[in-house]
Amino acid sequence: MRATLLIALAVPLLAVGCDDPADSVPAARMETTPATPPEPAADEAAPEDDGTPMPPGALVMNTATSTLEMIGSKVTGSETLHLGEWSGYVDLREPFEQSVVRVDMQMTTIEAPIPRLTNHLRTDDFFDVERFPTARFETTAFAAAPEGSENATHLVTGHLTIRGVTQTITFPVRVDVSDSEVHAQAQFAIDRQRWGISYRGMEDDLINDQVVIRFDVHAPRDSG
Repeated sequence: MRATLLIALAVPLLAVGCDDPADSVPAARMETTPATPPEPAADEAAPEDDGTPMPPGALVMNTATSTLEMIGSKVTGSETLHLGEWSGYVDLREPFEQSVVRVDMQMTTIEAPIPRLTNHLRTDDFFDVERFPTARFETTAFAAAPEGSENATHLVTGHLTIRGVTQTITFPVRVDVSDSEVHAQAQFAIDRQRWGISYRGMEDDLINDQVVIRFDVHAPRDSG
């Protein structure tokens, strides 16, 4: 009787603990061959130092009214990670499918709700921010979302660089273009192992490989 009661109590607890936020969002489509994390030279330039200027007339993302975050999880729960500093632009073109979007993320400013976790995320177990202070996403193509896609108007493809590793990903996004702004929303999951982030966590509290990326971005038109 006692064993039966313990099992009855343990089953719902395990079910709650194992919830993975990535299960409720689409997984980004990725190239089939994973990249090998490079060993950067000491004087290797960070992504933001590539010398590429923002195109004239591009719309600057308003980070004050936008959100960009990641959700990581393990057996016992999940944490939402925020970036203190990031920037981006939309080079709006006609038709919209020819537009280009670029976002630069200062990984040295990544924060978790728990200071100890914040410090750990910045080490070489995760983002190795001392060697790789900046991550970047830059689009290479937009396509109309398949008919029947829920909450998505487009499929966007682009290069996502984290820890010096660049992978090509494709994910659904909702884009609204108005006279006042470009507004984009998406949430999707990526496999952290593809960028060389392989820290497993504790044996009794393993970290899930799938990480949710979620954004709600506003790029206003020039108001003068």
